[in-house]
Amino acid sequence: MSYEDYAVHRRSIGNLFDETHAYTIPPYQRNYSWDVDNATRLFKDLVKAAGADSGSPDSTNLLGAMVVVPEESGSPRFEVVDGQQRLATTALIFCAMRSYLHKFKDAKLPGTRPALENALDTLDNILNMDGKPRIELGKDDHELFSDILSTDTNDYEGRCKELLRKYKNSKKRILESNSLLISNYRALSKLVEGMMPEFGLDAGLASQNPDEFSKAVNEFSRHVSQKFVKRNHFAFIVVHNRYSAYRIFTTFNSTGQQLLQADLIKSHLLSKADSDRDKKLLQDRWHKVFDERLEDYDRFLYESMSSRHSSGRYKDISITTDNLYHLVESMVEDIQGAIRCMENFEEDAKIIKQMDYPGDLPEDDNFEETQSIFYRMRLLNARYIRVPMLAAGRKWGCLDRLEFKTLAECLLTFFFTFKFINNGTAEDVRSISNRITKELEEDADLSKLIYIILVDENVSGSPRRRVDEEDFKNNFQEKMFHLTANAAKYVLASMEIHMNRDPEKPHPYPKHTFELEHILPKNDQAWDTAAFMGENPSDDDINKYKNRLGNLTLLSRKWNRVMGAKRFEEKLQGYKDSGFELNKQYLNDYSEWTASRLEDREARLCELALKTWSLRQYDSHLHKHGYRDRE
Repeated sequence: MSYEDYAVHRRSIGNLFDETHAYTIPPYQRNYSWDVDNATRLFKDLVKAAGADSGSPDSTNLLGAMVVVPEESGSPRFEVVDGQQRLATTALIFCAMRSYLHKFKDAKLPGTRPALENALDTLDNILNMDGKPRIELGKDDHELFSDILSTDTNDYEGRCKELLRKYKNSKKRILESNSLLISNYRALSKLVEGMMPEFGLDAGLASQNPDEFSKAVNEFSRHVSQKFVKRNHFAFIVVHNRYSAYRIFTTFNSTGQQLLQADLIKSHLLSKADSDRDKKLLQDRWHKVFDERLEDYDRFLYESMSSRHSSGRYKDISITTDNLYHLVESMVEDIQGAIRCMENFEEDAKIIKQMDYPGDLPEDDNFEETQSIFYRMRLLNARYIRVPMLAAGRKWGCLDRLEFKTLAECLLTFFFTFKFINNGTAEDVRSISNRITKELEEDADLSKLIYIILVDENVSGSPRRRVDEEDFKNNFQEKMFHLTANAAKYVLASMEIHMNRDPEKPHPYPKHTFELEHILPKNDQAWDTAAFMGENPSDDDINKYKNRLGNLTLLSRKWNRVMGAKRFEEKLQGYKDSGFELNKQYLNDYSEWTASRLEDREARLCELALKTWSLRQYDSHLHKHGYRDRE
């Protein structure tokens, strides 16, 4: 980002709240979130700077940075990208000061009225412009914030109770951000009340000596205008576009809550609406897409755009997670573009949410395989293959299509064998995924797609398979010593599916509610360790065996509760009755469970792995495109 993209200014509170400036909190920003501790700390910082001796180090106070985007070039009206909390809380502090002075507004003190009205006008000008607040908070907070700033009474306790009643919803609850605004106004009003006697502003002085009271009001007014608003300042960063503003924001907030590019994109789409009605329609559609079931907003946007632009670029912009806002800004120039963009998001979100929540797929035998693939993808965290699967889901329209299921299973099998077991690079997987996406755009048939996945043509001589079966066998055995729980579930579930691939069996796909079972229980105290590995084995020795593939199997939740941490001999009949082929065929031969039995079972499972993940099942597709293994 070049220096021409932004300008940094030192701006006092007086500069920020002068007669022309106004601020809007855009729709992508979070609601007001500061608590009383934050507000109190800010108040004390302002008071400290205002009360310090002129020229001392404490007489100037940097409140932090504000990042803003002008509504248009040279405009004094700004969209606040960063700084909402400090800006709004500063306004609450001055509102509390003005509210205190209203305590004397109706007093019959003719000599003090000019000074009092001047002080009230000074504070009112800081807070308002053309009768409206200079700061327009987000839709959830704006009305309440305006009500607070319009307060014309010093009875802040009564005012806060009135606001709480007004802003409770039908369930007698109040939004957290609304509650924080009211709580902070009350706390700051109390702090201001405690500060005012320093200036002689109390009812006793007003009634006993009006002239001295008038001097006190003037002194307080000068203190506010000459010290409070001039000694406290912000680093005011004016940025000329939202994308640059986003980059600055994330630099400042790298360790805190990140502003999502999705938030900026939402704001950009809404800015193209020609009317309030169009804006509301777009906003409603946005919220239906970007709900709690979309697990990572920016990741979804990256996957959506990558699946539609397989070259990895849009015009001259690279499709990366850092460029998401810049991409949409280039794509969407008017309301029609915003609507098309939303339609794309809606179409893609439906598929992505089904990937993330396989249980949302229809309760239909045709979808069992798709559900199983999506669930096993999540176990393996196979995010590199989501983009071509999203493109395939759009192309074939329904996720129970044979073409979709065949391609998806091939991608997942390839990802496991190539990346997870044979240590292929993420860049290679991503490159293959991009090629598949491109071929889907060009309407390639299924066999061509499978050929691209499994055959490497970028080698000297004739093409060759990307996955060498001998390497897979050796690496698989090595990986089985340190599987994560999810990876173990994936391995065992895939084996169970392979053993159930029989036309006579109507339900080859186990329900995804199965659980990982340790044959040697996690609670090793239930075991005769001497019979297992010799006398006095160490905890490390026990843990090494406990989590190996040979000691793991699958059970339904119901059977897992029944089995508990019993000894093997007590659990054996339960394994036989559990309904899992893994248990019938790979535990049925053992009458006791020892280290040698575990190792024997593990060796048998490694042989089963060669059949489970054999890519030879796709040879007919390869032969269709002329591929034959080298002699």
